[in-house]
Amino acid sequence: MSTGEVGVQGDGLVSLADKMRGSAGEVNKQVAVVDTDMVGSADTGFAYEAQGNAIHAALTGVQQWLKDWSEAVQLTGDALGETVVTMTTVDQENSEKTQQAAS
Repeated sequence: MSTGEVGVQGDGLVSLADKMRGSAGEVNKQVAVVDTDMVGSADTGFAYEAQGNAIHAALTGVQQWLKDWSEAVQLTGDALGETVVTMTTVDQENSEKTQQAAS
């Protein structure tokens, strides 16, 4: 059985959570970039309609992937932020209980 202590750097987790939220926003901005550069059958011409449709479908898939990735990173950042608040609250409560028991 381990008797070691586990340490958590709350400031580090808050910083990571903030960076993840910022990263999610940057990834989400790329959805609009893909939308601006969307290609379809009208862009490739009549003889290449199938290829244009395939390109459009692929770019639509990229957009969805970017949206999903952005959401996942945002939710992870939010969860980290909530974890820091929870750990801080629990740590403070435990500290108060320890001090009360000692007095």
